[in-house]
Amino acid sequence: MEQGYSGLYEKEYIRKDGAVFPVELRSYVVRRDDGAIDYLWGIARDISERKRAEEALRKERDLSNRIISDGPLAITIVDGNGSIVFANRQAEDVLGLKCSEIAGRAYNAPAWHITNLDGEPYPDEDLPFRKIMATGKAVHTIQHAILWPDGTRKILSISGAPLKDKNGRIERIVFAIEDITERKQTERVLKQHSHVLEHSPNAVYVSDEQGRLVYCNAAASMQTGYACDEIIGRTVWEIDADVSETKYPSFFTDLSLTHSITLRTRHRRADGSFFPVEISLSKMEHEGTALLCGIARDITEQIAREERIALLGRMLDAAPASITIHDTDGRFAYANQATLTLHGYSDMSEFLSVNLHDLDVPESEALMAERFRKIAEEGEARFEVAHFRKDGSSFPLEVLAKKIEWNRRPAVLSIATDITERKKAETQLRLHSLVLNQIEDRVTLTNLDGIITYVNEAEIRSLGYTREELIGSSTAKYGEDPKRGARQREILEETLRNGHWRGEVVNYTADGREMILDCRTMVVVDERGEKIALCGVSTDITERKKAEEALLESETKFYDLFHKHAAVKLIIDPDTGNIMDANEAAAHFYGWSVEKLRQMRIQEINTLSPEQ
Repeated sequence: MEQGYSGLYEKEYIRKDGAVFPVELRSYVVRRDDGAIDYLWGIARDISERKRAEEALRKERDLSNRIISDGPLAITIVDGNGSIVFANRQAEDVLGLKCSEIAGRAYNAPAWHITNLDGEPYPDEDLPFRKIMATGKAVHTIQHAILWPDGTRKILSISGAPLKDKNGRIERIVFAIEDITERKQTERVLKQHSHVLEHSPNAVYVSDEQGRLVYCNAAASMQTGYACDEIIGRTVWEIDADVSETKYPSFFTDLSLTHSITLRTRHRRADGSFFPVEISLSKMEHEGTALLCGIARDITEQIAREERIALLGRMLDAAPASITIHDTDGRFAYANQATLTLHGYSDMSEFLSVNLHDLDVPESEALMAERFRKIAEEGEARFEVAHFRKDGSSFPLEVLAKKIEWNRRPAVLSIATDITERKKAETQLRLHSLVLNQIEDRVTLTNLDGIITYVNEAEIRSLGYTREELIGSSTAKYGEDPKRGARQREILEETLRNGHWRGEVVNYTADGREMILDCRTMVVVDERGEKIALCGVSTDITERKKAEEALLESETKFYDLFHKHAAVKLIIDPDTGNIMDANEAAAHFYGWSVEKLRQMRIQEINTLSPEQ
């Protein structure tokens, strides 16, 4: 009271009716001249309304505190500097930290590992705190992800509102945070399922117990040619040609919620045509309603493949070559009929029980590991082997082996041909080649265009070229002299036209030496009579031709000496005395013509007079 008045204080007054009400009082002192208190007076104000307002505010504050502390939402409060100053218990479950660990952490601390939903860094300016600080307005359902300390990824939905002072400055921001990880996963799965259904290559149908179609996907529309809204509302038997109105209810009675059935049937297109499908049926419930779900796959191509496979199987069994599949240990998984026939077996199971190691003769079996290695590294190999027949005899095979997978395991596909006859032919061919290389005549084989495909040793020796220089060359490489022999082109054309040719031809060796040949050519035909090659056999007659030319020259000189000589000249056979020839001097001397003398004997000239 020293200052002359009291402080404000509250009291309760009682009304005449006994009601109690609160008042706010302040007392004032009135003093006498000597300073002593004369009396007190006071002012009392009824504060019932204020008390009721304060009580309401207290209750609201308590409710807010309870909502913040004990409500279902995670609540955090962030100060104007971005530091978290409060987190309720639910925030622990959402943020993966204790409240004591959350408080004091910055809204954008690196430890949060904040990213967008795709896992990319989230721009700081787009975070809820920064948006509210920049605009002064509340934000709603901003979504981003964080990492818990244990590495768990959580997706959050954040809403926030600013708390401002009387000047409008933001003092704090209250955030409500919701963990929507499971919801997002559910949405993603639902979206994936929807995407799968709508992009599935298989048609999906859902029908009710009355057989009415209540759902179909895009594939059903593509398969049938109907639009989806044309399918929905139709009955199953309008689409499925093999299901009737009376048969349909049995699917509901025969199927349980845990089982499905698969069957083949026919579906009807919008144009009235039919196509085969394989459909899997299962029963399900939706909101208490039983439904039938069918997933139908168009098996038109599958049936065609099955038919092709069946045809291929028949072709494999009819193939003349041996076709087998075996693993790398030599165990057979498949063999065609030709394999059994070649090996002398009649029972398939008996042959399949035999190991490849037992079929190979020792010389072939010794090379098996190396062949398997080559097949594994290069993917295939071609080689010759010899196999035992069931009776113990052996025969040669040419094998093409390829690396494959059979029942998801490495295997080898082998295609083998019996080369017994070829081996005989090769033996005969080697004999022929040996003979051809022993003879002195030159032998050349060409194709129908005159390109050399074979020459024997005599050809190589006489021409002085290597085999490699001749094979693949034209016969024009041999050279020609049109004045003294046939042209190479003439020989080729004449042989093709008549089937053969014979004559003389001039060739030149690698060093330019001239050769005169007696050449015989002929057409080579196959078993059908088709021309396949030309063969030429030539004899070197160079020396003989030189001798003939020398003899002719000698005879010419002798003729000139004999017939033009002035002395009587006769050529007489010593055994018979026949006059072989006479010159003009003899004719003049004896009086007979040269022709007459050639018809006479020497005895006649010596005994007969010219008159006789």
